[in-house]
Amino acid sequence: MKYNNENKFSFNFAYKNVELIIYLTIGFVAPLFIGHPQYLVGIVVNAILAVSAFRKVNTTKAIALALTPSIGAVMHGVLFGSLTKFLIYFLPAIWISNFVYMAIIRLNNGERSEKNKHLFTTFIKKISQPSKLGAIASASIVKSAILFGTAFVLVSTNIVPKPFLIAMGAIQIITALAGGGVAIGIAHLLNKTKNKS
Repeated sequence: MKYNNENKFSFNFAYKNVELIIYLTIGFVAPLFIGHPQYLVGIVVNAILAVSAFRKVNTTKAIALALTPSIGAVMHGVLFGSLTKFLIYFLPAIWISNFVYMAIIRLNNGERSEKNKHLFTTFIKKISQPSKLGAIASASIVKSAILFGTAFVLVSTNIVPKPFLIAMGAIQIITALAGGGVAIGIAHLLNKTKNKS
């Protein structure tokens, strides 16, 4: 029995790490291989973030996933064409918004530990809704609000051009909602596959 439990633990550990590597790879290369339109890249990236949240990756892995897509976009320099250089100013906001997006979904998916009483967790719980769709909607609104707020400040101070108001506004909420919807289906299939194995 002990041997079987150890084998099961080893399999689960390997499975989760391989899964993470796949998510990180897709997130990093999506801007290069897809490039345009921004909608498609955004849907793919948000789907990866949401799936990983549904799959309950730990905080360290969630941070890595939050960072990777934007770093890939800057390095590849293809997502916004000649405007990609301005993306550097958005990196902190993108990282924070990605992590918050994942946190809202994860906390609404059974990760509501009573031991964790800090302010951020309390806030996330209050805005989350009791369903996967509700969590996706809440996460998408908060994520797009962070990015649009950042874009508004940067455009108002003439640091970045006006097209970023759309790129970090309407497009973000659309891709976050669509990506989250795709993720619900993917997470369901992954869970069914894992349960059969």
